[in-house]
Amino acid sequence: MTEYWGVKAEDIFNTMKDRFRVEGAKGVDAVFGYDIEGAGKWKLTVKNDSMEVEKTDDLSGCVTIMKANEENFIGVNIGKVDATNAFMSGKVKLEGDMGTFGKTTKMFKKYVPAKKVMGTGDYIQDMFSTLVARFQPQGASGLDVSITYNIGGEGGGVWTAYIKDGKCELKTGQPDKPTTKLNVNEAKDWVDVMLGKTDPFSLLSAGRASIEGKTEIALKLGEIFAKYAPKIKEFTTKDYILDMFGTLVQRFQPKGAADLDATITYDIGGEGGGKWTAYIKDGKCELKEGQPEKPTTKLCVNEAKDWVDVMLGKTDPFSLLSAGRASIEGQTAIALKLGEIFSKYIPPSSGGEAEKEELLVLKKTISVNQRFATGPIMGRFLNALKEKKIFTNKCPKCGRVHLPAREVCAECRIPATEWLEVGPKGQVRYMEYVYFSSPDPLTGETRETPYGMLNILLDGCIGNDTFAHLVRRDQINLIKNGRNDVAGTRVRPVWNEKRVGSIFDIKYFEIDE
Repeated sequence: MTEYWGVKAEDIFNTMKDRFRVEGAKGVDAVFGYDIEGAGKWKLTVKNDSMEVEKTDDLSGCVTIMKANEENFIGVNIGKVDATNAFMSGKVKLEGDMGTFGKTTKMFKKYVPAKKVMGTGDYIQDMFSTLVARFQPQGASGLDVSITYNIGGEGGGVWTAYIKDGKCELKTGQPDKPTTKLNVNEAKDWVDVMLGKTDPFSLLSAGRASIEGKTEIALKLGEIFAKYAPKIKEFTTKDYILDMFGTLVQRFQPKGAADLDATITYDIGGEGGGKWTAYIKDGKCELKEGQPEKPTTKLCVNEAKDWVDVMLGKTDPFSLLSAGRASIEGQTAIALKLGEIFSKYIPPSSGGEAEKEELLVLKKTISVNQRFATGPIMGRFLNALKEKKIFTNKCPKCGRVHLPAREVCAECRIPATEWLEVGPKGQVRYMEYVYFSSPDPLTGETRETPYGMLNILLDGCIGNDTFAHLVRRDQINLIKNGRNDVAGTRVRPVWNEKRVGSIFDIKYFEIDE
């Protein structure tokens, strides 16, 4: 049998007796069958308010038989796979009386996977099974010794490490006269020593441990053997992907999706990948496999491992986009809000993982009072925008016009004191298409892509003294660039009704028709 999310199919069947709800089985007299690919066949008999479950090869006489592979069966039972979607897509099949089978949903309490914690015996077995692998020949140079570990109490035993010629061999039991013998009264104490939770000298001074033979060998054990690290279950990319999407609906944050009516498709490629779509409407979220014909936003990731690294915080999503290993289709703004729509993914704890120390956190927003002054030159330029005017200043020596206005000519390095009004209309000299928008460093906001960024030679300006601003989104493909004596598309500004003395007092430029 295979584990999915740390659970086997037999774990679910073995707990059915404890989870059985008599009140949910009132009036039911039937036999149900389960044909689980990879896990075998099981028969569930319900009669007289009691229930019996058995593993069998014969499912004859069952009123209904459920068929599924082990992954989908486990996923449905622990809430990682949507039962309705699994049934509609054919991943879970029912043969027989579906109505009667539906009554089983009321017969059992929800299955909750038991938290896997290594017991003392598990740790002891793992410590000695890895002893030879942890042997460090450089720390045992010239040694010809036998080291016996006599571990008492529940989970204990006797093992001897034979070290000679830079090699180590481990056997159970002990020789007549080991070079060094460690006696520990309780196995739990030895586990605590090996995990660094207690000091071996404390055990010795308390009489809970002793050393026989050559004490100096015992004191060198840290050089002879590498530090023991408890085994941790490794989650595969597929395990992570299944858990990420299995918990997506639970992590949905309605307040972050206020008034949102959207479909977000995740197209995850590579081993362990798949397609899932989150349907968000009226403050609710539903997840289905596959994708609609035209999702609002679609995230495409070439390799599932890359998406796992993003979700675990090991890599930056913008790095994947810039490297061409991921892309966004549709409304980019929604993709950039995913951190508000869904809470952060927290991976499941692994079996055998040492208990982590609780961290105390004090959340505080640091406020630094700062005032930024524009100065007289830039201030005059910005204030003029309130009046729908574009002012600039001119170098008295070379005649260069500066946009925006600046105190000193960049070429002549003398004060530009002559002011004049330019524009507000002009011709396009150059336009850039922007497909990936970085967040504004001050507001954190991003523009919907694609958009166009213009360089406009305003009326009254000469040479390359152009004014940079946005173009109306629906006119991006109508703009023609100008050069030398060839005029570009004529454009005019569209002003905001409320103007505050900012470059964004101009919404954008549009074609001057």
